[in-house]
Amino acid sequence: MSLPNFVAAATGALTRSGVDRADFLCALHVKRSLHDALLKELGLPPDRTEYLDDTGHMSGVDPLLALDRAARAGRLMPGDHVLLLAAGTGYTWAAAVIRWTGLP
Repeated sequence: MSLPNFVAAATGALTRSGVDRADFLCALHVKRSLHDALLKELGLPPDRTEYLDDTGHMSGVDPLLALDRAARAGRLMPGDHVLLLAAGTGYTWAAAVIRWTGLP
């Protein structure tokens, strides 16, 4: 149930943003197999995401922590479209796309 709903949220956010595909994924921490399936569905290689295996799931902060880590590590390039994916209790899914311009 989660994979199709994450993909639908991602597709909707990309469409509303006028973007064909994401360049980087910052998602809610989920089990590795679901994360890998998301990458495959979104057409992203494993090096274009941040997987929080050392922290695990910490709720809504996961996508922002992943974004912070990717930015500090220099893994985001100006102009990258970063897909933020989240989900919540009650079976809700959400996505947003940001265009990375760099750290101040």
